[in-house]
Amino acid sequence: MDIKRIVKSKKIKNIAITVIEILVVAGIIFGGLMFFQSKVNRDADQKAKVEGESAKQQNNKSSEKSDKYYIEINKRLNALIIFQYSKDEKTKEQVKVFRCCLGQELSKGDYQIGKKYSWLDIYQGWHKYNTSIGKGAWIHSSIYKDKYDYRLSKPSYNSLGKAPAYGKSILLSAGDAAWIYNNCKVGTKVSILKGKKKDVLTKSPEPVVSLYPYCGWDPTDPDKNNPYQKIKNGTVVKGLSTLIIEKGHKPDYLGNLIALGTKGKLITKRLKYNEIDYSRVGTYTVNYKYKAKDGTKYKTSQKIKVTDTTPPKVWCAKTLYTLEVKSSSPDDINTEENVKKIVDMVKAGVRADEAIVDTQVSTLEKEQLREGEKAPVVVKVRDAYGNIGSCQVNCEIKVKEEETTEKPTVKKEKPTVKKKPKKKKTTPKKKKDKGANTKTSKKKSSE
Repeated sequence: MDIKRIVKSKKIKNIAITVIEILVVAGIIFGGLMFFQSKVNRDADQKAKVEGESAKQQNNKSSEKSDKYYIEINKRLNALIIFQYSKDEKTKEQVKVFRCCLGQELSKGDYQIGKKYSWLDIYQGWHKYNTSIGKGAWIHSSIYKDKYDYRLSKPSYNSLGKAPAYGKSILLSAGDAAWIYNNCKVGTKVSILKGKKKDVLTKSPEPVVSLYPYCGWDPTDPDKNNPYQKIKNGTVVKGLSTLIIEKGHKPDYLGNLIALGTKGKLITKRLKYNEIDYSRVGTYTVNYKYKAKDGTKYKTSQKIKVTDTTPPKVWCAKTLYTLEVKSSSPDDINTEENVKKIVDMVKAGVRADEAIVDTQVSTLEKEQLREGEKAPVVVKVRDAYGNIGSCQVNCEIKVKEEETTEKPTVKKEKPTVKKKPKKKKTTPKKKKDKGANTKTSKKKSSE
């Protein structure tokens, strides 16, 4: 067979061309199908990826925490529970539990956070980190004896979670009260519940931090001056650089200090120091020192500023004064002279418990003076340190009675003399003659 002649034949050439054309068309179709399939797959993958990312973001959003909180107070458990909302605010999670003391006048119900004050004098003493929840109720620290960080009432602190509080207080440690003060916004919802027997805490409160003797700071207070945050073995640390006390009040010399030996033993009471004259206003320096048996020396100093911010106590010689006028005529009553007389009369009787540098007395205007009515008189005094004390008395206006020259006639009444009762005359009884009777009886017998 002649292969070359067959290949060169026209019929074979036509068949070959046809096959090639078929193959080309098939390739084009196949390529188009593959491109379309690839595009579909890419779109599906992209969609799946987008949907996956969306689902992931949704899950992350629901798991992320917002800055919004909800507070629940359980009276039965003596506990304040903090819940934190998720980003979408659809769920909330319990994040903190605080021990608390609840006021006996505190009612169950829904409240919300309002005004805040760093210090507040209410319900038996001073409190720090005060957060109002409305209706006279407050979330705040334990009681302080004065408005000073180192004057904590230790019995109040130690009773957290155990005893009732006064009024409508919700007492916490300073650290817990500060957390609410700093993190919970105005408008945060607060619910007070009576609680049930089956109620339990899913999260435990933080362990109680024990107090050091002598030191008057709350150990949980986040204040940067808190000596509990500075304690170190073998040192004496202090809180505030300067203590401020009121004149006449003995300083708490050790309340702002913590002294630890090299082995961590408390040695605060062993510090020796000089005392100051707290009856006089001024700034004084107190030096502390102690030498241990091992030769270690401990020393520090403390400034104490004695101030006078107490208003003087004021009173008057009388609580009611009287001003006499000539007549009930307005011309005799409504005068500047009468106003001055009232002021001078009361001012002369003003008394105070300390030296006074200025005294002011004021009363009604002259047109307001009335006969028979008591005019209020206000007294204000100022001491050497600018403190002002005050009191109030009254002054009544009376018409002066006219004096008469004629002596009143007085009828003399005759003295009444009591008559002595007359004695009744009595006739004496005759005594019987016993002898005569005897004789007579004898005669009769003889006859």
